[in-house]
Amino acid sequence: MEVPSIVVRRVSSADVAAFRQLRLRALREDPQAFASTEEREAAEPPSVWRQRVDRAASGDDAFIALAEADGAPVGMAGGRIRDAGSREAGLWGMWVDPAWRSRGVGRLLVRAVEDWAVRAGAETLTLWVVRSNASALALYRASGFVPAGATQPLPSDPSLLEVQLSKRL
Repeated sequence: MEVPSIVVRRVSSADVAAFRQLRLRALREDPQAFASTEEREAAEPPSVWRQRVDRAASGDDAFIALAEADGAPVGMAGGRIRDAGSREAGLWGMWVDPAWRSRGVGRLLVRAVEDWAVRAGAETLTLWVVRSNASALALYRASGFVPAGATQPLPSDPSLLEVQLSKRL
């Protein structure tokens, strides 16, 4: 049995539909992993999706990576510079198709966001993760992230607590 190779690449303007489909699937299948909801994002007009992808495809302050297996999207992660002139970037929207978890896709996506953040001039990469998400916490710790000391309720489900992690780049 041949194992498909994973390609991680920056979104392009042609990826609006693929990104929208993957993001909505992630929100539907793993709602506890995101600050947003499928209902909220599904209601966004096409122009919002186009703007999000175009900014991440070409801007220095935003980035979206897609992981693909044989050309089909199997994961995503985003990055953004926190504020103009900031040396801090945030990792957001990380998700890997359940069939592709524990196969290195998450590490590749984290690395893609880190590489972009360094090129964008960031010195620190931070993220929020639900405290009960053991597999995500293990991935981030193995990638060099450490607790930043902050917690907050997950905006989409305040019954869940998120912890902030950070990494010096």
